[in-house]
Amino acid sequence: MAGSTQSNIMLAIEASELFQKITGAPLTAWVGSSGMKPGTFAWSTNANDYETMASRNQLLMASAEWADLEARASANIVERWEDTLSEMLVMPSSLSATASLGAVLMSTNVKPRNDADLAQVMAWATKMVDVSGRVSGASSSLMQVGFGPEWGSLSFNSLFADNAAYDAGSATARSSEEYMTTFMEGRNHFDLSSTTRTLASKIS
Repeated sequence: MAGSTQSNIMLAIEASELFQKITGAPLTAWVGSSGMKPGTFAWSTNANDYETMASRNQLLMASAEWADLEARASANIVERWEDTLSEMLVMPSSLSATASLGAVLMSTNVKPRNDADLAQVMAWATKMVDVSGRVSGASSSLMQVGFGPEWGSLSFNSLFADNAAYDAGSATARSSEEYMTTFMEGRNHFDLSSTTRTLASKIS
């Protein structure tokens, strides 16, 4: 988003609060800190099924308050990402909606190789999530991207309480033989050239 970072943060927070007011569901707001273009904002929410998501969208489209917010925010938007709907394959110990402000989310997306055995891919991915969370202390989850150019990719997410927890957890993971051995096993299943990693901080 263009313009003042402070004013954009306030818009992002307003969007989260208004989303919950209209739909009754929490919407977590993030500001990108690494692996994204400067001024990048993102939002995330959880639902049990697509019908629930569609019902929420209908409520938003019927809201004059939401339309007004969209109009005001559009003046600052210079680029939009594809909206992503992902399936949660491994639930985290705690969801981002309940995390404190300042929590740090590290997301790593990677596509399986074309010749990969999907059963072996999922066995390794599930193991990686378990090891990652246990070693780093993060609330770790695994999702599969359901739509868009990253369709089929697996998303490994690690939620840390704050910047200090991220630093400590990352350092512990890098020095862990179990973590590094498990991590390197992923080369057998994934196209590493497709890997992307981002870091974001919770602002609402």
